[in-house]
Amino acid sequence: MIDIKQYLDLFQQKLQKTFGKEVFFFGIQGSYGRGEATEQSDIDIVVILEKLDAEQIRNYHAMVNTLPYREKLCGFVSGKQELLHWTAEELFQFYYDTTPILGTLNDLLPLITTEKIKGAIKTAACTIYHGACHNLLHEKSPEIAKSLYKSALFLLQAKYYLQIGVYLKTKKELQQKLSQKDAAIFSVAQNEITQQELENLSIELMSWASEIIVKGC
Repeated sequence: MIDIKQYLDLFQQKLQKTFGKEVFFFGIQGSYGRGEATEQSDIDIVVILEKLDAEQIRNYHAMVNTLPYREKLCGFVSGKQELLHWTAEELFQFYYDTTPILGTLNDLLPLITTEKIKGAIKTAACTIYHGACHNLLHEKSPEIAKSLYKSALFLLQAKYYLQIGVYLKTKKELQQKLSQKDAAIFSVAQNEITQQELENLSIELMSWASEIIVKGC
C-alpha cells in the first residue's frame, strides 16, 4: 500500500515549487480520500490553478512524470474560472468527494442547489438505465454492468444527502442508511458480476433506475 500522506506531502512540495501562487486548490478524491483504498486503487488528485493554459499543462505533465507511482496517478486538473462556471449538476459529487489539502472549494457551494442535486440524480439514473439496456442488448459485458452498479453508489450518496442533509462519504456510512431496494443495488456493486448473472442484474438495475427517473428521488 502507498503511504498516501507521505505521497501527498511530496506532491504538494513539487506542485508549489512548479506553480507557486498559481495554485488555487489541491486535494484528493476517490478511495484514498475516503480512507477505503486498496492496492489496486488509483490516486485521484485534484489541482485547480488560477489559470490553466498550454504551458501550465506541459509543466504539470513534466512535474507528475517525476513522481513515484505515476501509473496510478489520475484525477482532475482545471483552471479556477472554468471550475466556477462548470455545469452545476456535476459539482455536487465533485465538492463532497474531494478532501481539501491546500485551499478551499467553498466558492462552489452557492452553485449546488437542491434543484441542481435533483437534476444530477435524474441525469445519473437516465445514464445508468440507458447503459444497462444497451449493454444487455449489445456488448453483454459483465465489466460494463459492474461499472454501472458502481455509478449507482454515487447516485445513492446524492439521494441520501437530499433526504438527511448529510453527505455519506464512505461505503460503511452509506450502507447503514439504505432502504431494502437501495441495499440490494449496493450489495451487487461490491462484487463481480458473472456472465450468468448479467441479464437478471441488468434488468434489476434498469428497474431501480426507472423508478428514480419516473417518480423522482
